[in-house]
Amino acid sequence: MLLQRLLDTSPRQWASYLVGRHAKAALRRLDEIDPAVFVLSTGRVGTKTLSELAALAPGVVAHHEPQPTLYGLSRAAYSTPTDGCDDILREAFTALRGQLLQLSIARGCGYIETSPQLTFLAPAILAAIPNARFLHVVRHPADVVRSGMRRKWYRGHFSDPKRITPRPGDEHAEGWSQYDAFQKNLWLWSATNTWIGDFFAALPECQRLLVRAEALFSGNTEEMKNFYRFLDSELPSDRKISAVLERKSNAQKKGDFPRAPEWSDQMRQEGERICGRAARNLGYDFSSD
Repeated sequence: MLLQRLLDTSPRQWASYLVGRHAKAALRRLDEIDPAVFVLSTGRVGTKTLSELAALAPGVVAHHEPQPTLYGLSRAAYSTPTDGCDDILREAFTALRGQLLQLSIARGCGYIETSPQLTFLAPAILAAIPNARFLHVVRHPADVVRSGMRRKWYRGHFSDPKRITPRPGDEHAEGWSQYDAFQKNLWLWSATNTWIGDFFAALPECQRLLVRAEALFSGNTEEMKNFYRFLDSELPSDRKISAVLERKSNAQKKGDFPRAPEWSDQMRQEGERICGRAARNLGYDFSSD
């Protein structure tokens, strides 16, 4: 039976198989010389600016929102039990990002992708690229929630169908249909950062780095050094870094929602109830501005 299947395989099928096998082998070697770095976040943490900072590192190709976008696949990875799906998710990631990764390999460059669209695909990425490194970029929940509210997340935004919602067993699942957009954005911050934290706990230190957006984008020298060291790069000049930070790329300019100091006591209480524990684990709270 096996012999007959081999005989029935066309030369084109054999070629496709061999090319695919070579591509997978190349991905497994990625990062032995050049870094392959993927950013995990909620979004609205400065990922566009992060890609511009990464592009200052020599020998690194940085992508912010490469096509095709994988938000839907990432949501499915979060929402659906992964038993028996691990191979499918790995193959999907390899197929959809393989060309960009292969281009970096061919050019002898490192690869970094900063958008949040791959967050919940991190296990699949690690399976495809065992040496992959991951950045957990975190920002104060009040600031992320404010930005999400100004963008109408969970209240009519065109990408809402691709946004995660509580899984069965989540303490917020039963009341989710009654939550308003503010509560849903609080939950998104908590659930995403908790998930990333759990994923990070199983990684060796050399493959993970926590980056605080407030420190990095204020130009904190130590935070900058840690970031570029993670990319195997020296710290670029102050002039180049300042030029990127001053642009404030993709900063939210539209929409209206109060800043944290203007939140009501009830809003702060909801912040504490829904994501207080996750916030404290990352050094944030709702008792201060």
